[in-house]
Formats: sequence, C-alpha cells, structure tokens
Amino acid sequence: MSEIFDLTLLVCLRSRRKDYWSDLNTVLAAMSPPAPQRVLITRDALGDPARDAHGVAERIASLRRELSNDEPWRLMWMAACAVYIDDLPSWRSELRRVVEEQEVGGSLASYMTALVLSAIDGLGSGQWVEARQWAERGLTASSQLGFFANLVSYRAILGVLHAMQGDYQKAQEYIRAAQDWALPRRIGHTEAWTYFGEAHVELAQQNYAGAYESLARISAPGSFEPYQPMALMVFMDTVAAAWKSGNETIARQHLAAGKAARIDLISPRLAFHLAACEALLAGDLGRPLYEAALTRPGVGQWPFDEGRVRMSFGEWLQSHGQHEAGRAQLMSARTIFSRLGAEPWRQRAENALSAVTAGSPASTSDALSSLTAQERRIAMLAAEGRTNKEIADLLYLSPRTVSSHLYKIFPKLGVTSRSALHVALTEP
Repeated sequence: MSEIFDLTLLVCLRSRRKDYWSDLNTVLAAMSPPAPQRVLITRDALGDPARDAHGVAERIASLRRELSNDEPWRLMWMAACAVYIDDLPSWRSELRRVVEEQEVGGSLASYMTALVLSAIDGLGSGQWVEARQWAERGLTASSQLGFFANLVSYRAILGVLHAMQGDYQKAQEYIRAAQDWALPRRIGHTEAWTYFGEAHVELAQQNYAGAYESLARISAPGSFEPYQPMALMVFMDTVAAAWKSGNETIARQHLAAGKAARIDLISPRLAFHLAACEALLAGDLGRPLYEAALTRPGVGQWPFDEGRVRMSFGEWLQSHGQHEAGRAQLMSARTIFSRLGAEPWRQRAENALSAVTAGSPASTSDALSSLTAQERRIAMLAAEGRTNKEIADLLYLSPRTVSSHLYKIFPKLGVTSRSALHVALTEP
C-alpha cells in the first residue's frame, strides 16, 4: 500500500493536475486507520507547500530516528520533502551515504535522487562547485542508464547554476535541452525549474521585465498557484522582478500574498525572503527593515540570497545619500559574489561601488549629455514614477525595450535605482 501511495504522489507531483491531487486527498481523508505519517508529510511538503507545509520540518524531525535504517528509496522520499522547506542541509549525511552505497549494485533510482537533491542543496547553500559536480555526475549516469526524467532535472539545475554565474549561452543550452523533453510531456515540476533558469538569465543581466515574464509562467504573481511548489522558491525573485520592471502594484500584491500565506512560518529562509521583500518595497522607510532582514537567523546559510539583499540595501543607502554605509553593504555583497563565482552580480556590485563617488556637478552634466534623446525621455518618465508599461505605451515601445534602455541608463547616470533618477536628471 505504501508503494502505491508513493507512485501516486510521484504522478501527482510530475503532472501537477489538480484533479489528481483532489482524488488523492479524498482517499487519504477517508482512510481508517489514517494513512502513514510519512505519506501525509510527503503530500504536504511536495504537493501544495505554500498552504500545507507549515510545521512539516518538525513533523519530519519526529520521524528521523525511525527513518535512519529505512530502505534507501523511502529515505530519499523524506529527503525530497526538505526541498521547499529549505532543510536539505540537514540531510547531507544521508544523501552522501545513499550515493556511496547505491551507485554500484544498489537502488539506481535512489542514487539518482540523492544526486539531484545534493545538487539542489549545493545550489541553495552556495556550494556551487559541489553542486555542479553532483549535477554533472548525475547527467552522465542518467544518460548512460536511460533515466531520462532525472537527466532533464540535472540539465535544469545546471541551467540555473550557469545563469547565476553569467554563462548565459551554456545556461540556455541546458534549459532548452530540458524543455525539449519536459514541455511536450507536461512534466510540471521540471518545466518550472527551466523557467526558473530563464528568469536568472534575465536577472543576472538586469532585464527585469524578461525575468518577470519567466517567473509568471511558474505561478501567477499575486498568489501561490495550487500544487506548484516552485512558487515558494521563486517568491523573492517574483517580487523583485515585478518591482524593478515597474509592476509595482503586482509586487505589492505578491508581497501581500506571502504575508497572508504566512510563508515566514515554513522556513527561516522564507522568513528572510519575506522580510527582504518588505524592505525593498518600503521606500524611504527601508533602512530598519533591511537591517532586520539581514539579522534574521540563518541568513548566512543562503549566501547568494544574502548577497543580493545586501546589494539591494547598499543601493538603497546610496540613493538616500548614506554613502559610507552603502559602501560597506556593497563590499560585503561583492565579496559574497566573488566567492560564489557569480560574476555578473559581482560586476554589478563593483559598478555600484564605483557610483558612490559619482554625482558631482561636472560629472552630472557629462552624464546627461551621454544620454540619447530617447534614453533621456525614458529616464524622465521613470523619474516621474511611471511604470515600464506606462512608459512603453507613451513612447510606442515594448516594456522589455524600456527595461533594456533603463539598464543602459543607470550606469551612465551613476545610479542604481529608479528612485535616484530624479536627482541625477537635475542639471547643476
């Protein structure tokens, strides 16, 4: 019976069909005696975690002792439950053991799952060299053995990793290869990972409109799509991409959805994401919120996230004339990105540090003269508080074109945010 439930959960997870999940929930609710706790935890952690994963970490912890000697495939199911509650680091010893013991003559499915989970763990925890090694090892093994579903997962993970490190061509090759297999078969969770990779190709290049489009394919902004677990993982990305692409109302709606869902109670990482998004959208009141976000427990466990929030805080401080404090945050962000090998993000922090000394009357005049007529018009409209869509409608452009222009305008003016445009455009 347990194996039947596991197979049914796998079908539900990969298909993301709401009717399948509804039927499964009906069966589980009618069972007497109740379904095994392991099955219920798997459903709540992997099915619709934005609504059901509160307290799952504690429920898993209560089963850990009896799971220690369980069959590898059962152990990997429980480890998989840690993905969206951000608890994979606590499973590292079990993952390594399964990799070592099952590679030759053991459960190949468990071996493949352990490699996938190890790669995801490395991606989130900043162990990117190890993440790539795990994913490439799995890519080779799954290709040789015909584990095509796993093959696509490794490609999607490598696509995300290469995007974060700025190798956009390689990222897109992996993403396209994963989509070629997953999209025709409607493998929902893998599709979401490929859109996540697409979004990070755009985020690394500060094309926020493009990132927003990719993230919206995972889950409609302003809500958490039922039975789409990746909606939790991309929460902070979605708010940031919406905000920075000029979709400020939608950014606030998505932040409100996160608060309403109490995602801060699901994991410390999600609590950090929620706090960081509140700071980003707080305008002139952002400083204490950024400081509170960055002192939340466990922030250092997620270095890429921490670096991005520190850079955002540094940019905020710069735009509010607090240059020394901003420089400290940007230097911390640069150090984190350098350690990770996140080159486009390191370069952005470097550019922001250079902008600390910009803005003298002479340099302001030179900066303004460097803008084309269209760039100046776009900058003026953005400084008035207009969204990218409003600017696009006024100038008969696409929102993506407006975003691309702003990406070029910011470094020319020595600014890093829309809020600083008004001062930068004021002639001396």
